[in-house]
Amino acid sequence: MPAADYLSFLRLLLVPLIWLVALQGQSRLVGIGLIAAGVTDALDGYLARRLGQVSTRGARLDAIADIVLLVSAAAWLQLLHPEI
Repeated sequence: MPAADYLSFLRLLLVPLIWLVALQGQSRLVGIGLIAAGVTDALDGYLARRLGQVSTRGARLDAIADIVLLVSAAAWLQLLHPEI
């Protein structure tokens, strides 16, 4: 599996971990998790292009990870800050 795909997969693995801390009310840790996920999102596409490892599978994995993270982030915001 190309390095970029590992980063996308790591982003998918971060989501359940962030859910655990969100359910405990740890807003700052959720924020740190979102930053880490954002870094993996920025790096995966860059690495795929830079290393010549662009693939349909990688693009789909990245898109799935993005959607799961985005939907979860909206839920975390509602859970942790319902006043917003």
